[in-house]
Amino acid sequence: MCSSDLGSLGATTLAGASAPRPVVTTAKISGLGTVLVASHRPLYEMANDPKGHSTCSGACTKFWQPLIVLHKSAHLGSLSGLGTIHRSNGKLQVAIHGHALYFFSGDHSLAHAGGQGFANNWFTVKSNGKLNRTKSAGTSLTVPPARSEEHTSELQSHH
Repeated sequence: MCSSDLGSLGATTLAGASAPRPVVTTAKISGLGTVLVASHRPLYEMANDPKGHSTCSGACTKFWQPLIVLHKSAHLGSLSGLGTIHRSNGKLQVAIHGHALYFFSGDHSLAHAGGQGFANNWFTVKSNGKLNRTKSAGTSLTVPPARSEEHTSELQSHH
């Protein structure tokens, strides 16, 4: 699989499965609430992308990988507004309400949305298709909160 195919998902059905799995679902990410996800990773929208068009190409796609499907008939999911747009290279990119969806290359699970708020232009997407402009990136799952000295000395004085 070449790096340009990282976001490609087909509409194939696993042997014995009654229906194909949806490409896009939702999941709750700490600090962000319920957002769109695919392949166990958060999805993002570029705030500056015009409806029906992706402006992220070339070097941009190394960090912001388009969510690509191989066929228009792919089971995108049950959320209202899911569809596809045509990229300049002819590939089909998944979109919600006409706005292209992307993966961030730094995300490898649902524990963290590392691209949240990047350049004040990249945001996760709520299940209603609206940008989630929450500042938190959900890092509380991977970075424990620092203890204040006051709290630490209070704990020591009770021993």
